[in-house]
Amino acid sequence: MPNEDNSTEAARPGGVRISDFWFARIELRLSRLESMVERLERHLWMLIYAAGAVLVIEGLRALAAI
Repeated sequence: MPNEDNSTEAARPGGVRISDFWFARIELRLSRLESMVERLERHLWMLIYAAGAVLVIEGLRALAAI
């Protein structure tokens, strides 16, 4: 007898569908990936700001030497 909601997904004994389990795992992995990308983005912006600061300092040193 098919499921009452006419879906073809298999149900586990606790009434939780297998696809619900997999979607939860995928959601967890996506959350981790998003946090890693955000951290990488922050590091890249800090590197860009540091390089800009070095350029400004070197420019000021060059102006002060003139």
